[in-house]
Amino acid sequence: MSEKCFNLKIGGAFFEISPHETILQCAYRNGLKIEYQCASGYCGRCKMRLIEGRVRLEHAGGISRRNIAKGFILTCCTFPKSDVEI
Repeated sequence: MSEKCFNLKIGGAFFEISPHETILQCAYRNGLKIEYQCASGYCGRCKMRLIEGRVRLEHAGGISRRNIAKGFILTCCTFPKSDVEI
């Protein structure tokens, strides 16, 4: 049985993303360059706004509760739980 994948929309382009793949991993796999530094959820460099969808954010302190409440995510440690647009 195959794994359920989702659609990731970034800047008008659509990509298939696994629920076990971060948004940053998917972007790089498809040739998109998202700025990042630590890839571990510490630095906050890969912060982007979530426009639509449900995600699981597993950060290590690199984003404030205020920014999360405003809809921001860290692409290096955010996993899709539905189709996602950023």
